[in-house]
Amino acid sequence: MIKIKFFGAISYTTAMLVENMKKAAKERHLKVDIEAAPTALFPEYVEKATDVALLGPHAEFMLYDLIDIASPHNTALAVLPAQHYENMDGHKALDLALSFID
Repeated sequence: MIKIKFFGAISYTTAMLVENMKKAAKERHLKVDIEAAPTALFPEYVEKATDVALLGPHAEFMLYDLIDIASPHNTALAVLPAQHYENMDGHKALDLALSFID
């Protein structure tokens, strides 16, 4: 099972985006575990075998600090483009996450 975590502000947009990602995964018959979490909990979630961590566009400024945390755990890390976040586009967000999976 692929584990994807979305880190950012816990908001309506984040909640809807994660739900839309889950729907997109279900439509594709993919076995994924997708959750949202605040960026403050990034180290704890990454230590729990996260395959891909996506950051909300508002957390992009944290990217380089979080790379140092993610790298030792072999967790891929990317920033979701603002357009996909604002549109709550679960398919585009899922595509981005899956692009890091071999």
